[in-house]
Amino acid sequence: MQDDTIACAGARLTGRYLSGRDRGGGLWTVDLGQVTGAVYSEQRGLSRVRLALRLQTPEGWREVAIEAPRQRMSQARDVLEHRALAARVAELLADLSPGFRIAYRVAFVPDRLLRLVGLGVVAAMAILGFALPGAMLPLGGAVVFAAAGLGLLAWYRARRRVSDVSAAALPGILTAMGRRE
Repeated sequence: MQDDTIACAGARLTGRYLSGRDRGGGLWTVDLGQVTGAVYSEQRGLSRVRLALRLQTPEGWREVAIEAPRQRMSQARDVLEHRALAARVAELLADLSPGFRIAYRVAFVPDRLLRLVGLGVVAAMAILGFALPGAMLPLGGAVVFAAAGLGLLAWYRARRRVSDVSAAALPGILTAMGRRE
C-alpha cells in the first residue's frame, strides 16, 4: 500500500487512515484495518444525487457524503472525487481484509417537493373519504388511504437496487457507472 492522499467533501484518506468531520463538526479518524462493515450508496432524485460511503467501526458509523446536481453529475468534480475516494477505500479494504464485502445501494428517490405533493394527494383522498358522508364509508376511505400508501411503497421499492459486492469489485463498478452517465 502506498502512502497517497485523496481528499473529498472534507474527508482525507492518507495511507490506510480516513479522517473527516461528523455533522456536529467533530473530527474523526478511521483506521481501515478496524472497519467491520461498509455501505456505498447513491440516491438519485429528479434534480439532485447524493453519494455516500459509510464505514462501520468499533466507535460507530462514519460517513463521507456529497450532493450534486443530477443534470451534470458525470462532469461534477465532487462526484469524480467522491467516487475516486470510495474506490481507493474499497481497494484498501480488499487489501487489508481479503473477501471484504460492501453493501451497494442505488435508489431513485423523488425530490422533496414530489414527495410532499404525493403525500398531500393521499391525505386529501383520505380526508374526502372521511368527510363526505354517504359518498364513501370511513372504512372505504381507510382502505383507499392504505392502498395508496402501499402503491407508493411498491413504486419506491421497484426502483431500489441493493446488492452485496466484494470490495475488490467496487472500483470497477464505480468506473462503469461513470461511463454510463
